[in-house]
Amino acid sequence: WWNDGAKPLESHSPSSQKQTTKENLPPLPPPPSTPSINNLSESSQYPKRPASQPYPTHLKKDKRAVQFRDPYPAPPPPSQPRSNELILKANSTNVNISFKPFKWKKPTDQLHQLIQAASGNSISRRSNACGAMKLLAAKKKNQIPLAQTQNLIDSLAHASSQIPTTLLGVDCRKRAVSTLLHLCSAGDNRILIVKHSSVPEALVKV
Repeated sequence: WWNDGAKPLESHSPSSQKQTTKENLPPLPPPPSTPSINNLSESSQYPKRPASQPYPTHLKKDKRAVQFRDPYPAPPPPSQPRSNELILKANSTNVNISFKPFKWKKPTDQLHQLIQAASGNSISRRSNACGAMKLLAAKKKNQIPLAQTQNLIDSLAHASSQIPTTLLGVDCRKRAVSTLLHLCSAGDNRILIVKHSSVPEALVKV
């Protein structure tokens, strides 16, 4: 069938369509070339580091191991017992004990009241007075002046020699003996206190 001025009819067979598409397709581009593993350092993407350039410190790995605190540490080993020489040396004094002549001092008004209370018969007042004198004798600067005060050692010896019948009496005797012990911390007071007439008898009864 032909018409004047008309194009011929195209055939719709599948073989003709395949032939037409293959002929009209553009050629495929070549596959991209991938650098080999040996040539990675030579590639422009991975430039070489100069030998003079140091390795960056922030890239270095910390090789120190992490140490955690032990919540239950082992107890320290027990200390070895001291020898007899060390015990004697620790309890001995290097103070040069000597007796120096002195003059008895008059007590102040407050100290005079404490001496009278310590020499009295009331156990409660005696205990309070011995406690106050114990606090005064604990200070190093007061030890020599207190020992050289009139009637103070006699009052402490009286309080120490009283046989306690109650807990308050026991506490009173402990305070009096502790006061004498504080006074003996000064080397100049030891011979004075030991040679006092009433102190040895009171210490024997304690």
